Amino acid sequence: MDEARWERKLKRERARNAALERAVEDKTRELYLANEQLRAQNESLEDQVQARTLELKQSLAAVEAGSRAKTQFLAHMSHELRTPLHGLSGTIEALNRTELRGEQQRLLQLCQSSGARLMRVIGDVLDFSRIESGKLELDLQPMSVEDVANAAASSFAAAAKQRGLLLTSEVDVEEGLLILADSHRIAQVLANLLSNAVKFTERGSVTLRASSRLTGQRARIRWEVEDTGCGMEATAAANVFDAFRQAEPATTRRFGGTGLGLSIVKGLVEAMGGTVRVQTVPGVGSTFCVETEHDVADPERPRAPRAEVDLDLAGKKVLVVDDHPINRMLCESMLQGCGAQLLFAVSGEEAVAQVAEAEPDLVLMDCHMPGISGIEATRVIRGAGFEAPILAVSADVTTENAAAVVAAGMQGILGKPFRQAELFESISDVITAAGLQEHAPPEAPSPAPLLEVEAALARIDGDVPMFAQLCEVFLEELDGSLRSLRGAAEAGDAAEQRLQAHTLKSASAVVGAERLRLLCFDMEQHGRAGRCTPEALDELEQAAQQTAAALRAELARA
Repeated sequence: MDEARWERKLKRERARNAALERAVEDKTRELYLANEQLRAQNESLEDQVQARTLELKQSLAAVEAGSRAKTQFLAHMSHELRTPLHGLSGTIEALNRTELRGEQQRLLQLCQSSGARLMRVIGDVLDFSRIESGKLELDLQPMSVEDVANAAASSFAAAAKQRGLLLTSEVDVEEGLLILADSHRIAQVLANLLSNAVKFTERGSVTLRASSRLTGQRARIRWEVEDTGCGMEATAAANVFDAFRQAEPATTRRFGGTGLGLSIVKGLVEAMGGTVRVQTVPGVGSTFCVETEHDVADPERPRAPRAEVDLDLAGKKVLVVDDHPINRMLCESMLQGCGAQLLFAVSGEEAVAQVAEAEPDLVLMDCHMPGISGIEATRVIRGAGFEAPILAVSADVTTENAAAVVAAGMQGILGKPFRQAELFESISDVITAAGLQEHAPPEAPSPAPLLEVEAALARIDGDVPMFAQLCEVFLEELDGSLRSLRGAAEAGDAAEQRLQAHTLKSASAVVGAERLRLLCFDMEQHGRAGRCTPEALDELEQAAQQTAAALRAELARA
């Protein structure tokens, strides 16, 4: 009896164990299937992430390509617009130097104001492009807040008076306060705000205020432009800093403008690390408030304006290279009283031929021409051993183009359109610099300074951002230049040694590398005499290393 009971019990246990085993198997199978499903989902998700990442990369590449294309288009359009505008402004300037009757003078002034307005429109478009692409650069120099405020108010005094408005400025800053700021960009911000205030105010007043608050060596500057004009509705005020937007659809028809002014103000202020906002009441007026922070500058005044240059080119041959007949005619008109023998070329190819045949003392080289560009022509001309100064003349005065101009072997760049005084200043600068470069060192020279940064800055009118760009190009090219020079000297190729030494000498002069320039000059002279001097390379390369370290330190301090 007991045995039968134990058998039944054993069967029940076996059945229970079998059921448990089946349950475990079922659960294991369920977990396996769930795991497989999860793995498949993960693989699908990874595929989706990879596909989305690739899609985003392709979209980003397309956006960047579109941005580059837009920037290139704007640069090209700027050149195409500035070239005929240069012809117009130059012709107006030439007419202004002649005897004119009262009505003729009045018409000429209308032409001048229209040309200036067109230049402002072009400038707005280019500034908007620079801000949008993140390529806006600031030139920080000691600046007087009081001087900038007073100058801004003075420049709009006549326009306000003509409209019957009272324009006043209220400056409440520490006496003699100087800040490190880009005075040109701050003046541009104030000009946009004051221009709008005068334009949209029919009666009453416009007030410019400037105040400061010092904290140690930092100054917080507050600029306000208040008017008693038409004001804006809240919806319009919310969008007033957007590009191509104006308060009312009829604003452009009634008052003109591109709709970029306040967008540029916002971009410039934010580039300076500041803020801009507006308080406005319809029918009462508007107040635009800008706040920026700056380092306090040393107690010294900003650079004084340059004296007018009296250019004497008697006995000199000047080659003017430009594909546009108006530009050639204007250069001839501006230079006709300087005593120079003027030569002309209409293309890069013709410029190369003219330089080889006439050996001019100075070349004015247009950068953008059909066929060989001015930059390409300069490389060919320098490669053939031409050493006289070449001044780039271009509507494209971006930092990239300025660096490319110098890298090709030109001594500077003059932006179109230009006035006669600006042409004279630029020519005087490059001739003076070239004269200094070609002086042989004395028989027993005192140790030359490693760097002459102030002299280099003076040659580009104190443009610190451009100097930094030139230094970066110089440092990028330095190792290759040294290898080429060593290769020529050790191979016994005197002509190539002369060419490579001359190229490095010119680049050294641009960045103020005086010691390296003199050593390159020495090797150039030996090469010119048919002598190779590889024994001089150790000293030259040591000077190059010291120069590179000094320039990098300058860039770090900038």
